[in-house]
Amino acid sequence: MGMDEKLQELESINRGSYVAMRGLLHAGKIGTMPSTGESVGTTSTLLLSANPDRVYALFTNESDTPAWLAFGENAVEHKGVYLAAAGGSYEVGWDNLWLGVINAIASADAKVIGVVEGLL
Repeated sequence: MGMDEKLQELESINRGSYVAMRGLLHAGKIGTMPSTGESVGTTSTLLLSANPDRVYALFTNESDTPAWLAFGENAVEHKGVYLAAAGGSYEVGWDNLWLGVINAIASADAKVIGVVEGLL
């Protein structure tokens, strides 16, 4: 099998795994889906601890100011994944799965980020 065929096979497996994970999520087959509203301010705040059972996460900025996510490091304003004010969101799924810690920071104190984590 040549390199092109191997790459196509890997892409097919990854796409199939993602589709399978989404199917499990929508069918309610993921073990648990705890959700919280985390208060985030102008210092890096832990949203999710490292978890080897994570298969999904959703972060939604419920505040009136922007926020940023950081993966595996402290969150810093204007760096990382940007969450726009009033509903900006970011989804972690099979195609971009991260099992490590996830932190956030906001541009003002006492802002809420909604967090949902799907676990096996």
